[in-house]
Amino acid sequence: MRSLRIALIASLILVCFIGDQFTKKLVLELFHEGVIPVQMTSFFNFVLAWNKGISFGFLGSNSENMPYILSGFSLLVSLALMVWLYREKLLIIQIGLGFIISGAIGNAYDRLQYQAVVDFLEFHYQGWYFPAFNVADICINIGVGLILLDVLFFSSKRTRTKAID
Repeated sequence: MRSLRIALIASLILVCFIGDQFTKKLVLELFHEGVIPVQMTSFFNFVLAWNKGISFGFLGSNSENMPYILSGFSLLVSLALMVWLYREKLLIIQIGLGFIISGAIGNAYDRLQYQAVVDFLEFHYQGWYFPAFNVADICINIGVGLILLDVLFFSSKRTRTKAID
């Protein structure tokens, strides 16, 4: 049972990684530098943005070593999360970790491939623009959300149940 669950989570990681890379390749084929963002709705654009840092461009740098440093860090964190995933018993946490790992690996791959992360989804409202992001970022957020959901709403019930037993 445990090995089947780990295989399913590994499949989730692979599917998310492939989906992330597929969408990025598609965007790179359709857009090029300097293309005006394509307005899809009054609040959403497709753009081509290169993120040389981490979340929202934090730690962005023109240093030629920074992509390798950030990729190395992402891969080390992914390895630590894989150890947690293997030891974890709760499915919701395992799924959350799978999503986070896939996103981290997807963005690390971009940094190694392009020296920046390919972002292309941009939301805006009345002149306020949320930083562009990609499928890997969505996966990371879903994973963090699942883990937070468990911590905030389910873990205390398990603790109380164990205390009663």
